[in-house]
Amino acid sequence: MSCQVRVNVKLNPQFINMLTEDIKKAGMLTMTDAKDDITNSQTVPFDNGPLQNDAFVVYIPDSYFIRVCLVYGEPYARYQYFGLTRDGKPLNYQTVNNPYARSHWLEPYADGVFLTEHFNKNLKKVREGG
Repeated sequence: MSCQVRVNVKLNPQFINMLTEDIKKAGMLTMTDAKDDITNSQTVPFDNGPLQNDAFVVYIPDSYFIRVCLVYGEPYARYQYFGLTRDGKPLNYQTVNNPYARSHWLEPYADGVFLTEHFNKNLKKVREGG
């Protein structure tokens, strides 16, 4: 025996657009929270400040996803992050300005716990008009 079920779902485009904007705002706030937490943790290698202090949050338009990224824009950021010189030799981080300076400073965020908690909090705040 077969059964056919036909369902029509009509979504309000204004609501979808509003929700999309709210998610984008919450994402921007969440990445800013992560940037601030990373700075406060003093794990980014810091000599005179450009790597840590010039990091920025950016929204990247995409037709399928809402993408918000934390960008370390200094040309040497990749080498610092992976703990290697351009020649592939290990870096020895000075810890005068940031006592916990190390490579892979984003690793604590990879499990998604911090980002999920902050995104949920920020989305609620944005949806409530805060």
